[in-house]
Amino acid sequence: MSVKLEGMDELIDDFDGMNKRFKDALVSDIGPEIAQVMYAQAVRNAPVDTGRLRQSLTSGKAVIARDDGTDEVFIGATTNIEYASYVEYGTGTKGDPAVPHVPKSFWWAPNPEYNPGDPKSPRFIRWYAQAPNPFMGRALEQTEGIAVKMMAEGLESVFE
Repeated sequence: MSVKLEGMDELIDDFDGMNKRFKDALVSDIGPEIAQVMYAQAVRNAPVDTGRLRQSLTSGKAVIARDDGTDEVFIGATTNIEYASYVEYGTGTKGDPAVPHVPKSFWWAPNPEYNPGDPKSPRFIRWYAQAPNPFMGRALEQTEGIAVKMMAEGLESVFE
């Protein structure tokens, strides 16, 4: 007994075409809309001391990265503030145990406001361990449902 399949090349071409349309829609249309929703929630969640962290948040682009033959899509808010990860994951002994930390309860660091002309201005200041404030993680959790819904609705057009 043998089975003969006809039209497999056309079927594969159709799947390849859908895959390309899916990626294009994700990067150019759906992804940026989802990123905007995540960004807005991250801004609402961001802690404010000076406002620098909150003001640094931007709506990220949807990016497809190839890793080991599979495509990964990155969508969301971004920041270029160097201390954002310390806020998100905490520091020292109070930090998120899922993230590697130096096991200290305090440490000395250069004082960014040091004034050599002022004898009372300390050259170093003592930094204490801080608990995590996962404002970005919460934004992801809080927008997950709407992001999935937006993706499903947006991708319907790819398969029409």
